[in-house]
Amino acid sequence: MSDVVADMDTEQLIDYLQRRDLKLTKPHFEKLRKEEIAGSDFIEMNKDTFQSIGFALGPAMRLAKFVESLDNKLRTYSSYKTLGDLKLILQKNKVNGENTTTIKQFKPGLSSEL
Repeated sequence: MSDVVADMDTEQLIDYLQRRDLKLTKPHFEKLRKEEIAGSDFIEMNKDTFQSIGFALGPAMRLAKFVESLDNKLRTYSSYKTLGDLKLILQKNKVNGENTTTIKQFKPGLSSEL
């Protein structure tokens, strides 16, 4: 996910963040705009860098946690080497079931629900 955010310009990043439940207000987005923070900058930021551009502790911590979560989502399911690794990530993402080898494969094409 962080690679998608990295490609965003400042306005795209602000639009993306506004759609998240980060409890940010207009002045927070203005800070990002004023500092010309693009997606590639954003994914490198932490609590201290957010505070250095004027964010209070609460919003700085929320944004830092959000950046960290983007990094955690970067690893794709296909990169897991063992069945044990796959089971752990599926459980973490609430795909329950004992037998993870019977999950139906996605078939590209038009859905019958369309």
